[in-house]
Amino acid sequence: MYGYSADSTSMRIATNVSSIAAQRSMRKTGDKVNQAYAELSSGSRINKAADDAAGLAISELMRAQIRSKGQARRNANDSVSFLQVANGGLNEVHAILNRFKELAIQSANDTVSDKERAMVDMEYQELSDEINRIATSIEFNGKHLLSDEVTDLEFQVDTHNKASNRVTYRSDKLNTSISALGLSGTNLRTKSSSQNVINKISNAITRVSERRSELGAVESRVQSTINNLDLSQHNIEASNSRIRDTDFAMSTSNKTKNEIIMNANTMTLAQSNTLPGMAAKLIG
Repeated sequence: MYGYSADSTSMRIATNVSSIAAQRSMRKTGDKVNQAYAELSSGSRINKAADDAAGLAISELMRAQIRSKGQARRNANDSVSFLQVANGGLNEVHAILNRFKELAIQSANDTVSDKERAMVDMEYQELSDEINRIATSIEFNGKHLLSDEVTDLEFQVDTHNKASNRVTYRSDKLNTSISALGLSGTNLRTKSSSQNVINKISNAITRVSERRSELGAVESRVQSTINNLDLSQHNIEASNSRIRDTDFAMSTSNKTKNEIIMNANTMTLAQSNTLPGMAAKLIG
């Protein structure tokens, strides 16, 4: 191989070491520029597994957690709607029972004639039918909430298969048919029957009040769960963002820096490619 050397400076004809080094540097710098463009255009720091294999694996696990938390939150919201529909039905029953109490007290009074009691009882029986209608018609997604059709309720409000991730409620306590309320066969046709039904109506009112209070407590618990799910999902999303999303300031800085280096490499390569000719002239 022919060449020229003086101190640390050398020019070679057969192998242009400077050109090879400049080309290698250009390839590496070009890859960095392309990566910066990919990060800026996609908004993601990890566009392929080679960018950050460990980060990608962690990010995918976090994505699964985020989606699972999102579904648990939707479950919890549906549960709140379910409970509110049931509570709305109980509210209607409550209003009717309060009217029952008024009618029973009215009919138990000796100032009321038998004819008037018959009219009072007619309203009582019509309202009894309405309670039964409510019990069989209040439904959510095909489930009749205030009858004996629904089994014990379980609301899956988190992402694991364990009791602490579910909210349960004994739905049989929601049965508000006239029979379940202890008012089956009652009437206000006589003073005696009216007097006897007053306490039964009071017990039914207490029962419905307790059920409404229980549903309110369950709804409050589920609402608290929703708040916790929101916070948890937000924290996971923030962590995933730090791993996966592009830091635009850093990527822009890297792009600019590597473009400057690329330009310098281009000039270096052009200069390196002239060295063999210069060496040939020197020995020619």
